[in-house]
Amino acid sequence: MEHHSNIVPWQMLRDEKGLVLKAVPVSDDGEFILSEYKNMLSSKTKLVAITHTSNALGTVTPAAEIAKLAHSAGAKVLFDGSQAVVHMPVDV
Repeated sequence: MEHHSNIVPWQMLRDEKGLVLKAVPVSDDGEFILSEYKNMLSSKTKLVAITHTSNALGTVTPAAEIAKLAHSAGAKVLFDGSQAVVHMPVDV
């Protein structure tokens, strides 16, 4: 689901610094699987970086819920909203 402009820099940082990088699975129809995301979060999660709207799949992630859950785990959130802002109202 992630756009290369979001995932590739994290992959490079992972390789350089030895960080753990996890990808939340999507369903067969391209939907973000919120239950899997919830299970992946922990107190070790430092940052959640995610595409708000996929330009490849056309799906929209549940941004408010993603941010709420990440903040509950103590993580920061970075949304790649470049695909979203041209198609829908975005409230940051």
